[in-house]
Amino acid sequence: PANNNNKTPNKGNGSEGGDKLNHPLLFLTSSTYVIAMTCSNEALRFVSYPTAVLAKSCKLIPTMIMGWAIEQRKYTVVQWISALLISFGIAIFNLS
Repeated sequence: PANNNNKTPNKGNGSEGGDKLNHPLLFLTSSTYVIAMTCSNEALRFVSYPTAVLAKSCKLIPTMIMGWAIEQRKYTVVQWISALLISFGIAIFNLS
């Protein structure tokens, strides 16, 4: 066999077994998510169950608003109307 003197580090696809996940913010991201879920569940103790289900079901509108305000995403009028109709339908279904 030929002698491979290539000193380039192996940047394989992870199937070699020795590669580690190299993401410096992984622990911070995971911790923040766990803390947010804990706080969210704790806050929902003070709200009635139907209200909590309704709020969780209709989060499409706030998600679109934040995408528009923070990420400068563009939504068409049809997408806004669709989101409103979906949220309205979910609200009617949950309150009936």
